[in-house]
Amino acid sequence: MRIQHRQDAASLLVGAWLVASPFALGFSGAALWISIALGLGVVLFALEAFIIPVLSGGMG
Repeated sequence: MRIQHRQDAASLLVGAWLVASPFALGFSGAALWISIALGLGVVLFALEAFIIPVLSGGMG
């Protein structure tokens, strides 16, 4: 069975939007930095899900 990565791709897009949205929407101050930090966290976890999909057996 092949592992589907649709949710990981969606997470990657959401993270990228969180990083880009402060600049596109004109955020400033704390909102800018919080959005960037959360976006980078989401992107990192999405990339990790692509790299290390499932380490334990018996899933599925």
